Amino acid sequence: TQQYVKLLLIEKATQDGDEMAARKAQEQSIERKIRELRYAIALEKRLSKEKILEGYLNLAYYGAGAYGVEAAAKRYFNTTAANLTISESAMLAGLVQSPSATDPIIYPTAAHNRKEFVLGQMKRQGYITEAEEKAALAETFDKSKVQESKKGCFQSPYPHICEYVRRELKKLPALGDTPEARESLLNRGGLIIKTLIDPKMQDVAEREINKRIKPTDPVMAVTTMIQPKTGLIVAMAQSRPRQGDRKDGGTYLNFAVGKDEGGTVGFFGGSTFKPFIMGAALEKGYPASKTYDAPAKIDLSEARFPTCQGTYMAGRGSDWKVSNGGYGYGVINMVKATASSVNTYYIQLLRDVGICETTKMAQRLGLRSAVGEDFTSPKWQIANFGLGQAEIVPLSLTESFATIANRGKRCRPRILESVTTRDGNPIEIPGTQCKQVIDPEVADAMIHLMTGPLRYGTARGFALPRKYSQAGKTGTGAGSTALAFAGFTPELAGSVMFGIDREDKEFWKNRKQTMEHLRLPSGTYIRGFGADTGRIWRATMLAGLEGKERTRFVPPKNKYLVGERVRVPSVSGMGIDMAKQRLREAGFSTFV
Repeated sequence: TQQYVKLLLIEKATQDGDEMAARKAQEQSIERKIRELRYAIALEKRLSKEKILEGYLNLAYYGAGAYGVEAAAKRYFNTTAANLTISESAMLAGLVQSPSATDPIIYPTAAHNRKEFVLGQMKRQGYITEAEEKAALAETFDKSKVQESKKGCFQSPYPHICEYVRRELKKLPALGDTPEARESLLNRGGLIIKTLIDPKMQDVAEREINKRIKPTDPVMAVTTMIQPKTGLIVAMAQSRPRQGDRKDGGTYLNFAVGKDEGGTVGFFGGSTFKPFIMGAALEKGYPASKTYDAPAKIDLSEARFPTCQGTYMAGRGSDWKVSNGGYGYGVINMVKATASSVNTYYIQLLRDVGICETTKMAQRLGLRSAVGEDFTSPKWQIANFGLGQAEIVPLSLTESFATIANRGKRCRPRILESVTTRDGNPIEIPGTQCKQVIDPEVADAMIHLMTGPLRYGTARGFALPRKYSQAGKTGTGAGSTALAFAGFTPELAGSVMFGIDREDKEFWKNRKQTMEHLRLPSGTYIRGFGADTGRIWRATMLAGLEGKERTRFVPPKNKYLVGERVRVPSVSGMGIDMAKQRLREAGFSTFV
């Protein structure tokens, strides 16, 4: 009865447009509980238990915008409340406690477990027989009966963005003291919500993805775009843009975000991770002129890499070789190694700089694991991290490159520009949250090195027109199991990532999982390497930059390019001991 009272108070406040009363009806306090109890006692004197239950069922929220049992019956089973089966009734009854976590469309196992609990209670209390319980348990949820809600995000032109906005709104304390309170105000409060999503950019991104990957294809793609100076998300597109079943080309997952935000288990970044090694090296005093011999293949079976916990041996007693896909480059510096994405150079730089410093750099810039893991933990203190073999949040790759573009100042991604009530009163939302995470001069040097791929390196085929200052990095996972490109101008940063859909077991059965020269079932063709992702990035960036003011990158300091130059004192004619003393006084180490 108290739950019914609570719903009645929220319903009246919402209908009256009384935001304060709606919040008061949902606040976590003893006073609210006492007030509800008093109303409940009075209500039980006037109405029968059956009428109270009926009223509660007609107001309760069942998820997906369905308020009331009639709407829920239509939504999940395409029937009326009067015609629900025992199994269907039990599932709806189980939904009320936590509609999001037990949604049978997204979480069928959790929904079935709740249904089983409800049926057990019904049998124990004598409402159904054991035979009816068994029959209801055997009845499975039929997704084909689901009627997509005409409310909520399903009808949005960008449903995954819409759902992301809803998730962000449900975190706002200003909308209520509990997630349920915020959900209620969001659904019924008439809020005016504004984002900075650019429809032109969004449409271009979706169109460019669709040219290469169709919704039903066994490959997934995602594009995200951020303003470096504000963190505002301006585009978030994916190869399955509609909500629905995978077999029909739909998904309820947002490919751009992590698992805890309704996303996937992540995408591999490949060589887009090389700037994290680069940044750590520059910070430790390794200049861009640092050279290594970069053969076609290098054996690092005995190599030891510094980690946050000690030392990592790459081979661990067996062969561990890194290659450049057949190309040897001889002795090269960081400029050439970045432009040509030379693995055998960067793996040696990682060995000297350390995995620990590299993972710390990645996380400071904004990179995040898709499943919430700490990259400085022992699991990720491995040499393969430097080669991009980690499943990350695509939006966080864009964030990390945006941080570099913003001269080392990290602005956390945000989707909300403003939220106001139906009366025009502003609701407090988080503003721009920026923090300097690396020295601006280190970032300037990183930017300078990252211009190479687009000027004369692996990304030159899809560079923006020369009038734009631009930098970026291609990424290809081992065996082309992942493809990526991330790049930026001073005004806009973006990334595009492709990943294999391992859920499509029929397509990948007895087939090598690679996107190199891959003909997809839809008839489209993925060349592999950086070409496909890079061209999506280029088209989307041009749509966002059109008509905008252009600025230039800050030139790097010479010390990050060639190192600090110091005068070596002459020790000509001195004995060994005197020469060593003179050199030590000048700050040099000596060894004879």
